[in-house]
Amino acid sequence: MGGNRIRKMKGDIELDQMHPKDGERLIKFNGTKQRVVNLCNKEFEDDPFDQAKNYSTWHRALEGNEVWKGIVLSLEGLTYLQEKYPWRYLPDDPPEEGLHTWMKELNSADWWMNVLEPEASPSAFRAWFSNRPMGKKKIEDVRARVDEWWARLQEQVALVRRYTFAEERQRNFGEEYLNPRIDTWDTWCNDRLEDGMNVEQAREAMVEEATLLNRYNCQLMDLANPQGLTPRNHTQRYFAMHEEDARQQFDKLLKEGFPLAKSRTPPEFDVGPFITEHQWGDRREERCMKDMNVELYNMWYRQSTTQWWDADTREVKSESEIMQVSHDGENWRPANEREKRGWDSGEYWISYAFEHDNADLRNSYQRERDELLAERSVARKKFEYSADGSEYEAEWKANLDRIEDQLSSLHLRVE
Repeated sequence: MGGNRIRKMKGDIELDQMHPKDGERLIKFNGTKQRVVNLCNKEFEDDPFDQAKNYSTWHRALEGNEVWKGIVLSLEGLTYLQEKYPWRYLPDDPPEEGLHTWMKELNSADWWMNVLEPEASPSAFRAWFSNRPMGKKKIEDVRARVDEWWARLQEQVALVRRYTFAEERQRNFGEEYLNPRIDTWDTWCNDRLEDGMNVEQAREAMVEEATLLNRYNCQLMDLANPQGLTPRNHTQRYFAMHEEDARQQFDKLLKEGFPLAKSRTPPEFDVGPFITEHQWGDRREERCMKDMNVELYNMWYRQSTTQWWDADTREVKSESEIMQVSHDGENWRPANEREKRGWDSGEYWISYAFEHDNADLRNSYQRERDELLAERSVARKKFEYSADGSEYEAEWKANLDRIEDQLSSLHLRVE
């Protein structure tokens, strides 16, 4: 996405643009521009170093106009996620009650009219969509058509899921240093055998999955006419295995005993809860250009940790909650909402900084310290030059002492 585009500079701002057809694809999957904007703006709203962007900016980007490159990158990121993981952005199965409310979450009445072509007249359908009565038979007809459309959509989503996970397994293929994990061919093949397939069936099943990547392209779906995979042109190349390669790889994994297979059976583990005590640091431990954790500096906290088996990832997961805090490690009180969130790692700043060339990754403490150290170096030289009885000796000594005091207040060992 966007690899061949030429970016431009406008002052200090780097501009970029996406192809209008890419914007159309996003809208066809999401239903409205507003939903696209809301999903993309969520990233900026959660970022303490940025803020949500105006709807007009997103609108211009979706139309293919030049905008700040961060907007285009966000739209491309959303496109990639919705293309490869569409199920994350779709609602649950149609409900027994309140079908029209469920339908509104996806798109407008007119869109549904075009997709379903129901027996109800447009006026009757729009009235029902607005929560007004409609005949029982017409509602049953709408439900039947929604169920048929939903089944077609889920069939395509299932194909994309197969493609996406086959792609992940292929990406990890041959990385022998990995520990057992769920996204490997070892795990997938071993599961087929555990499910009752014989060796020949499991081998051919792997061939079918592995060669999906050679036979199809994955694309962002148009929900009006859902299609997640399209035939790959014979001139297009991919990194996937061909049929004979897949058979040979299966036999190799079988002989080795599927060393990277992740077991469905959980290991023995203690559920907990476990209560532990810790102490937060001070501004020296900040990983951000801002002091994000001032309220927590040097406080003690107690956290409760529980563990459980996650069958989807086949891992023992843990969750911790900060229960109590203390300023001295002896007198404790219940943690407030800010304290329960714990130490802000500054991940947004780290991500932002690495996206910009020559970004200064120092936190505010390091910046202030380095400025004072540079200032102290100059002050020392001036004091040394004035130590021969110059009239400025006292002034430069006082200036040096001031800097030393400031460094001491930064908890820096003064050499």
